[in-house]
Amino acid sequence: MIYDSTWYGKPHCLSPPECARYGWENIYNNKLQCVTCTAEVEITYSGVRDEEIAKQQEEKYHKKLSTAHFEHCSWGSNPCTDEIYRFRRLRWDHAVQGFQHRAHEMLKLKDKLPVIKTNLTEEFTHTVFEALRLEESIDPLIASTAGCLSLFGWEYQHVLNTLDVIQCKLCFRRCAVINFRNIAKERENLTANRTSGFLKQTQSMNQISEDQIVFEPGFKINEQDSTTVHHMQEHSALDERSQKERLQNLDNFKNSIPNDDFVEIEGVPKHADQRLFDVQSEHKHYCPWITGDGKPGRIETIEELQKKQPGWHLTLEAVVKSTCVSKEGFLDDQKSGPQMDSFRQILSPIKKSSRSDRFEY
Repeated sequence: MIYDSTWYGKPHCLSPPECARYGWENIYNNKLQCVTCTAEVEITYSGVRDEEIAKQQEEKYHKKLSTAHFEHCSWGSNPCTDEIYRFRRLRWDHAVQGFQHRAHEMLKLKDKLPVIKTNLTEEFTHTVFEALRLEESIDPLIASTAGCLSLFGWEYQHVLNTLDVIQCKLCFRRCAVINFRNIAKERENLTANRTSGFLKQTQSMNQISEDQIVFEPGFKINEQDSTTVHHMQEHSALDERSQKERLQNLDNFKNSIPNDDFVEIEGVPKHADQRLFDVQSEHKHYCPWITGDGKPGRIETIEELQKKQPGWHLTLEAVVKSTCVSKEGFLDDQKSGPQMDSFRQILSPIKKSSRSDRFEY
């Protein structure tokens, strides 16, 4: 096991999966120990700007992963293969079952789900409803958010009966939900903004006096029209006071929430609930859900996507297939192909292939 708090700032060649491949586990700051021969090695890597020197340092410390074992330890000469951390391919129906289980668990959070950075489309939402067999009464935003989180391997866990956590079981990343802006808060902010705009509008109306109203030349205002203007001003003033009272009640409710409801998790400051949840970058940089092969690095082309096959893409392919099967049990390629291209660009935009604009499924 490699811990973020005691193993950070390391290059890709010293990532936790690479160290574990050679039988090492993290026991202290910058220190590793072999799980078999108990040999220890300390790696005090410090980033340097000179690329040549940095490369030499990386090669030196990576070599230690093999040579620092005791003489008869087999880890040095027989590490695990690169394939050990690759995302495991499943039958498409098994992949869909896993997606459904994660998503249905995520739905338990309802509007406490975090607001995600991905801009999801109606077509994607419809596919999620179909794949999860959801009732129409389910909130579309909540359903699509749960579906997107599930696609990228995130799972819901309730810790110690007090804390809602979203976690990945492959890279062991755990995120406390309260550290992110949630759907309920987002809607509350939208309502407040609309109310604020309405108040500004009514205030401007109240500032208009009878003398400021411009009429066509020769037009004379009668007693009935004058009474109407006064009624409009009084009605606007009442609406303004009513809206102010509602906002005041909302502020009082917020202030009544004890500060204990906002806790610090892994060094995140209090009230840090304005962050949006990024379904990719919240994973650790080597997670197979986003890399496919467990090797750090962003997938930037369709060729790389086809070669590495990250977990989210394999799951998306299975989900789309499950919703594009005809009554006779045949896959509708004319429907599934364009859907995959559309969803892929929404979830993880990458460069188009130099050979073809379409991904071959």
